[in-house]
Amino acid sequence: SYTISMSKETKQFIKVLAICILGMVMFAGAGIVLCLDIVDKSTVREKMIYGTVSFLLTALCFGTAILTSCDFYNKRVKPRKQDDPKTDYDVKREAAIHKKLPGKDMYEVIRLYRKRNYSTRVIAILVCCFLLVIAILIKMSGEMHFDIISAFIKSIRGSDPNAAVYYLARMLDGGEDPLFIARRLCLSASEDVGLANPNALLLADACFHVVHQIGMPEARIPLAEVTVYLASSPKSNASYLAVEKALEYVRNDIGKPVPLYLRNAPTKLMEDLGYSDGYKYAHDYPGHFVDLEFLPEGMEGTVFYEPAHNAHEDRLKAYLQSCWPKYYPSDQKG
Repeated sequence: SYTISMSKETKQFIKVLAICILGMVMFAGAGIVLCLDIVDKSTVREKMIYGTVSFLLTALCFGTAILTSCDFYNKRVKPRKQDDPKTDYDVKREAAIHKKLPGKDMYEVIRLYRKRNYSTRVIAILVCCFLLVIAILIKMSGEMHFDIISAFIKSIRGSDPNAAVYYLARMLDGGEDPLFIARRLCLSASEDVGLANPNALLLADACFHVVHQIGMPEARIPLAEVTVYLASSPKSNASYLAVEKALEYVRNDIGKPVPLYLRNAPTKLMEDLGYSDGYKYAHDYPGHFVDLEFLPEGMEGTVFYEPAHNAHEDRLKAYLQSCWPKYYPSDQKG
């Protein structure tokens, strides 16, 4: 039989090389899982767990490899000879250590000192790698969270129920809070569907309460129902634009006083000052409408709400044109 004999130095070198290769392989695996996102059947939570374990094991392997290779180099490749001259720093360090631990052999003290140094380095490397991994995972999970919810809302706004349901499934499978999804559906019903289909907000609000009551996994059903309903509904952001215009006007203008005839007059003094004097009760007039200026002085004729072109808002626009022809003129050309 033929056997290959290897020195301790060679075995230790092979061990260091194997640890380095293993660390690089694990690092590559962790990078593929987290960065390339090829594990499609895994949930976001599972990917975070796999990535964390992979990175921690990688850090452990690399830290061990670095410390072992340093020890291999210092003790085997370039050992200190007894007759080598010592530097002033070595002499001072050894003397300081010897004073702290009297009665021990100087070589033993230095060996213990180096051992403690290695332990400290191991702990420091592992802590730094752990903090780095946590920071990367938090950043990636946060980006994925907001990216998917953004695609979800934009798919509803773009009237694509198929894409909207797909992103809904991605969020549910990834462990997203169903109440968070329900809240975003309520916002989308107001901002994107709006007055083109007022029932959308009622359905979204009902969905929020149902999800709160029944929880997962059954909550996926009303969430999907409302998602498809909103994505398949006509869209209007006219009310959203109206409040944005009003806010911009208010921020760029000083607060104008409310007309006296619109103010409340709960006391005799306020009545004497003219509060509520001249107010016309709309229900006392034909059609439950009266031509009365409700905006403050100087804002007459200001229009914030402009109806969008859809079946429901066309009816609203027709009513406003009959009430306020000076503010909503007819579209018919003479």
